Amino acid sequence: MANENKYRDTAAAILPLVGGARNVASVAHCMTRLRLGLHDRSLVREEQLKALPAVMGVVEDDTCQIVLGPGTVARVTPEFEALVD
Repeated sequence: MANENKYRDTAAAILPLVGGARNVASVAHCMTRLRLGLHDRSLVREEQLKALPAVMGVVEDDTCQIVLGPGTVARVTPEFEALVD
């Protein structure tokens, strides 16, 4: 159970740093990255995101991509989606 909380805590830490649930238009993930479609990219606090222990990096592309690593992203994504819904 402690691990599940770790992923929920990571998702909860990421959400306000990307502008909150109202700013999230879409959520997806690939092998290593949480990919977020955002309404307003200016709300992303990239340096604070990069400072989170679980975050390996942030990539701005057509989506905001938060690099979490292969095992972690598959567990953080559903927790993040639950917070956004």
